[in-house]
Amino acid sequence: MLENLVGELVIWTLSNELDSRVSACGCVEGGHQETVNKVVWIPRGDFNARSPVLTEHHLVTFGADGRIICWNLQLGHSKASALNLVKIFKITGRDQLSAAIEGQYALRLNPGVAENRDRPLGISSAEFSPHSPEGLILGTDSGGVLVAQFQVPDWSALQTDMECAHAYPSPVKYVLARYASPIHCVAWSPFHRNLVGIAGAFPGIHLFNILERTQICTIDTNEGQVFTLRFSSHEPCFLACGSERGVVTFFNLCDFNGGPEHEDYTGSRSIPVPTNRFELKKQKDRANPVFCMMFNDKTDSLLAVGDQAGSVSVYNTSTIRSPGLLSDKLLKLENFVNSVSS
Repeated sequence: MLENLVGELVIWTLSNELDSRVSACGCVEGGHQETVNKVVWIPRGDFNARSPVLTEHHLVTFGADGRIICWNLQLGHSKASALNLVKIFKITGRDQLSAAIEGQYALRLNPGVAENRDRPLGISSAEFSPHSPEGLILGTDSGGVLVAQFQVPDWSALQTDMECAHAYPSPVKYVLARYASPIHCVAWSPFHRNLVGIAGAFPGIHLFNILERTQICTIDTNEGQVFTLRFSSHEPCFLACGSERGVVTFFNLCDFNGGPEHEDYTGSRSIPVPTNRFELKKQKDRANPVFCMMFNDKTDSLLAVGDQAGSVSVYNTSTIRSPGLLSDKLLKLENFVNSVSS
């Protein structure tokens, strides 16, 4: 699957070298109008239906035009494949209008903000909850972190041109945080349904309890901006990040009491808890920023990392473990998430 700068969505297959393009949807009224920043396949076991004649695959795309679009890809055995639009959601200025930026409310920052409340907000990052198909957290290019409820559509009910002409609903439930700079990445812990991580054009990694709507702490990375963030899929308390200096760092949240704490610029407690570091090859005298990384779904100790130089590195993180039983680690993680209210 390809996401690009003009809002076009293209799907490819690797099984056919001569005719690899399966389907495409260009920049049309019913599709994206600007850059597609995120594409997510909806797991087959949750929502997808199959028939002996037609195979369906479902996906969701997120764009700089503020649109969240649900697609139905129909792969036919005896006829051409079709990529159909199912439903469109849209994020606008009113979804983060009342959120605070460094102690001031957005309504006070600019007298013209109210006039812009219906303008779309660019979605820079998005992450579905690993615990619920309806849980969704969004980061915007204007600094908003929004918790949304994804209303799973009827994948067989395709949207008509008439429906595309109307205003699109917003899935946003509430604003979790508001910053004065873009959000680079968001991450959701697979071991705790209320723990999320946020990083952007500001120092450190900010961890939140979305149930309490409170910031737990800021992790001081000392590596500049963080462009990508992932919770470990095999260690409950481990969090990995990739920085602008080309360093991949693992943090152990269960050992947060091991280092000195201080308040960061937001007033939240800041904790330095590095566990392990990998430094990528630099470009001559310059750092080689890490822009993306992903744990392997089958072998969860494998971590693939993509950098600015165009290289892909795969690390075996099986040796990065913390001692103790899984139940003890989960208890420590629970205590960490609830540490603000305690």
